[in-house]
Amino acid sequence: MAEELWFTEHVNLPCHPGLTDEQVDHLADALDAALGDARTVIEKAESLTTVPSIKETSHAAH
Repeated sequence: MAEELWFTEHVNLPCHPGLTDEQVDHLADALDAALGDARTVIEKAESLTTVPSIKETSHAAH
């Protein structure tokens, strides 16, 4: 179980001094795109699970 959680949350980045500037740029672009996609998915999921607060529901009733 712990191993499953580790590998679903773990990211290996191939960063080392031998990378060319082009390879670093490609890595940065790919990482930015992946994180952007992940943020979009998280934001959509959060918007679907948002529950109104007690104040919001009591104001709507009046």
